Amino acid sequence: MTLRSIVWALVITIGLVTTAGAADLDSQMTPEQAKKVLATTQPRAEAGDAAAQYNLGVLYDRGLGVEQDYAKARSWYEKAAKQRYGRAEHNLGIMYEAGKGVNKNAAKAAHWFRRGADDGQAASQNNLGVLYMKGDGVPQNTGKAAFWTARAAAAGNGAAIDNLPHIVDDLPERHVNAKDVNVRDQPDSEARVVRQADSDSVVVVLAREPKWTQVLFPKTYETGWIANFLLADTLAPLANDEPAADKRPLTSQSTAQPKPAAEKASTAAGDAGETTEPSANDTTSAPVPEPAESASANETQDAKAKPSNVSTSQTETMHVGVGSANLRAKPNRSARVIGQLSRDAEITVLKRQNGWIRARSPGGMEGWLAGYLLVSGPH
Repeated sequence: MTLRSIVWALVITIGLVTTAGAADLDSQMTPEQAKKVLATTQPRAEAGDAAAQYNLGVLYDRGLGVEQDYAKARSWYEKAAKQRYGRAEHNLGIMYEAGKGVNKNAAKAAHWFRRGADDGQAASQNNLGVLYMKGDGVPQNTGKAAFWTARAAAAGNGAAIDNLPHIVDDLPERHVNAKDVNVRDQPDSEARVVRQADSDSVVVVLAREPKWTQVLFPKTYETGWIANFLLADTLAPLANDEPAADKRPLTSQSTAQPKPAAEKASTAAGDAGETTEPSANDTTSAPVPEPAESASANETQDAKAKPSNVSTSQTETMHVGVGSANLRAKPNRSARVIGQLSRDAEITVLKRQNGWIRARSPGGMEGWLAGYLLVSGPH
């Protein structure tokens, strides 16, 4: 992917890095203070304490109490990183990105930022987002840039909060077309529910799979996966992932951030298609083949049994088999909703077309209903 003439600058800022359980490692501390910190830190580092190994790396990285030595700094960072110490992973990323004591290597920088990002370092998440936006060390991918930047923004990272609006400008939006839609952490109907979305919620598209779309809620920085059929179809194609030429550079950081609070999970509720009725959990509605997550087996069998593109020649009645169903002006999920029918409402079938049914409501209104929302037989 070729970027436009603008270059997304990676701005490195040096800030205060704090110890874990000891005094702050301040670049303004006196040599005597630094030597006292060294005296208490080195024995713990040599004994295998990851926090002390990281702190010892900072001392060598900055020349605090010791002669500055990037090789020794990197060695101590690597020892701490082997124990998944996120701040050390982040600082290794900075060393490879900036060429501190090593040849610049964007791929290795991305590797260590990804490790730090996975271990909850908001600064690493932001920097990884910058690299994805630039295509530096990783394939250029605006959706992944937005994902990682959103993770950092959710943790309160200021650079990420500033960067994210400029990234999502290059991504398309959709709106949710049902109520109480489950948003999951993986593209799987059995995956954990991270939140719910209401009808007409606007989401930013990060990635697409045949049956699922990864989305971002830009106001809350939350991300997750929604079944494709629960999103409106009237969306422009994915952007070409090229940043606009009038945007200012994204900001990357070298200062590690505290780990964010544990991820919040919403209570599970039933996934909705055209239905607006929530359920206590995912087991209250039997699954159907994609794209629907919550229609019943009877609905699926009924939909399969009816041929498409065939007009009915005799009166046939069915009833709504879900909490509520949208009656649309055309046989398309993006079509205008002209009314809603509640569970068990009986309709008269007028025509079938490609999985949709033209129906007459009890009040005489005519429109199109998705066939899998209707059930034949007594109720």
